[in-house]
Amino acid sequence: MTRSRTAVLAVATAAVLTVLPSGAGAVGSAAGTVPAASVEDPAADRRTTWTIGPAGADGPDSRTSIRHAVDPGETVTDHVAVTNFGPDPATFRVYAGDGVVGDDGAFDIRPRGSEPTDGGRWVTVADAPGASRDADGSLTVALEPETTVVVPVTIAVPQEATPGDHPAGAVAEIVPAGALPVEVSTRVGVRVHLRVTGEIEAGVVARDVRTDWQPSPNPSPPARW
Repeated sequence: MTRSRTAVLAVATAAVLTVLPSGAGAVGSAAGTVPAASVEDPAADRRTTWTIGPAGADGPDSRTSIRHAVDPGETVTDHVAVTNFGPDPATFRVYAGDGVVGDDGAFDIRPRGSEPTDGGRWVTVADAPGASRDADGSLTVALEPETTVVVPVTIAVPQEATPGDHPAGAVAEIVPAGALPVEVSTRVGVRVHLRVTGEIEAGVVARDVRTDWQPSPNPSPPARW
């Protein structure tokens, strides 16, 4: 059984949209405020706090999300930085996924194991120093306390992509140190705003439209639709 808990960055501010029952917040850094998650080891009375955010090749930058307007068939490269703020070494799984809106209206990123079908399918987490590649394409990164690794991200938009917005995100999920009776997936993510350029035709399509007419035996009342 797997339970998923996620924190992701809001669109217009540095606030955190949280669907974590507890332990999610914002962590300040030299680059600004970034989304963060944390888990506690009750036996050791220690807490691991980590984050993922936009970065340049040399380290975290001041952006709160990744934004690109990309032509169909174009490929762009960006970076994310994963930081372990905790007092102990920790291992994280880094991957990309489609951006979705949950039942509560909050932005989220599909969990690992869900096959991306839109913008998340175009985002590839590239190799990073000391990281290993998993069979599902995600990256496993082991970080010492208070260290950061920069991970390149490649966005390859297919030639047949539909113009418009295609939300996605990049996630850092902590890997538990040992086996648990119930697997809890605790993640923190950064939004990837992708807009495919081209002419956009807005429209509304009515589906499954039905009507009903009920005549009345009384000639005075009007019929009801």
